[in-house]
Amino acid sequence: MWVVGTSFGSEAALLTGSHSGDIAGVIAFAPSDVVWAGYDEQRRETSHWTLGHAPVPYLPFDWDGYVKETPARFRPLYERSRATFSDGIAAASIPVERIQRLVLVAGGDDQVWPSVPHAENIRSRRASVGLATALIVATRAGHRTILPGERTVTGGAPMLRGGTEAEDKALGARAWNTIETALRSAR
Repeated sequence: MWVVGTSFGSEAALLTGSHSGDIAGVIAFAPSDVVWAGYDEQRRETSHWTLGHAPVPYLPFDWDGYVKETPARFRPLYERSRATFSDGIAAASIPVERIQRLVLVAGGDDQVWPSVPHAENIRSRRASVGLATALIVATRAGHRTILPGERTVTGGAPMLRGGTEAEDKALGARAWNTIETALRSAR
């Protein structure tokens, strides 16, 4: 079985793949190499995820100096938070070295978070233990990869995602070939 996720869903997919022996591989679009903060019902910062009923370690947000934009663009917040709380990166890192097969897809113009640096961190950590990682990057694509035959999603929270529809589709077309190959080779 393969697990697929996009954005925060890629965190979930990567965590699932790293903590379950039943997962053959993970495909992560706009991935993150660390777990980021989320908010509970009382709007308190906490982990997005739990494991064994305990919160998974996460990187908090550094809201000091955050400049609200309309529509929102969060990449600077993630970059600043990572720098401010760099001492927590090791604890919040997703143990991607435990994943058997991994395909990462990221756009260089992602304005939600820096998915290409996140993906490169993942690939580097896996390479340090002898694991291969398929990484497909398009410099001008944004946060949302559009796969062949997929409709462009226009809903969701209003925010700058970067890229253009054409660039996001081009990234999806390039990624699709790698994804098909990975899935076929896993049989």
